[in-house]
Amino acid sequence: MYQLESRNLIYPSQTGFSRNRSTEEQVAAVCQLIQDGFQQQRPPQRMALLLADFSRSYDRVWRMALLAKMACK
Repeated sequence: MYQLESRNLIYPSQTGFSRNRSTEEQVAAVCQLIQDGFQQQRPPQRMALLLADFSRSYDRVWRMALLAKMACK
């Protein structure tokens, strides 16, 4: 993390896996964007939101097979 942060390799709006930040900041930012959109006097715009939770995606994976597949590439 130190190398990524010191070299500015992490996108500024990224909150997941960042020290002293949480995904709640992203939720608040999206809510603010939606409310700002309602306040504007121009034609409405469309917004798409994709939420993905990968926190437990590898909990049930056979780790040795996964490592073997990763080593082949």
